[in-house]
Amino acid sequence: MQIAVARDVMRLRLNLQQKILLLVAGSMSLILIASSYLHSNRIRSLIEKDHHDNAVNQTVALGNRIEQYDYFSNLEDLEQEMQLVVSSRPDFRQIDVYENQETVPRLIATTATGTNNLLSAWDDSGPAITNGATSSQISRNNGEYWLITTPISNGQHSGFIKALVHKSSHREL
Repeated sequence: MQIAVARDVMRLRLNLQQKILLLVAGSMSLILIASSYLHSNRIRSLIEKDHHDNAVNQTVALGNRIEQYDYFSNLEDLEQEMQLVVSSRPDFRQIDVYENQETVPRLIATTATGTNNLLSAWDDSGPAITNGATSSQISRNNGEYWLITTPISNGQHSGFIKALVHKSSHREL
């Protein structure tokens, strides 16, 4: 039985036209697979960049509101503004606002529970500067995050915001 099957396979001969057609079909399949892979990687990187830029813009906008309305003087309004950002953007895991002091910055408001502040959370890979804000990638709690820092300064006070933003986007392809 096995010998008969082997003979049938041997009898299956392809003419030149069939061989060329098979070669073209195989090549086209490989090209489509490679193109699809490269396209999906490019789309993922564009979505991640858009997600990052939106997070930086949101942090800068929060800093501008803090400067404009001098929330340093009204901590209750500051915390309410920060909670509004965190509740509308689930990727924002924590926001800390610091006021510059003579020696070290002082944490004046945070959305974190407990004593986790973001002052020491910085990655040595180097910050990326966008719109006056700096951002760096950090790993924390088995996740990848951006740590976005935005300066705040008005006539009476100066300080900065640190926002911890989860890198994975909730928008799927």
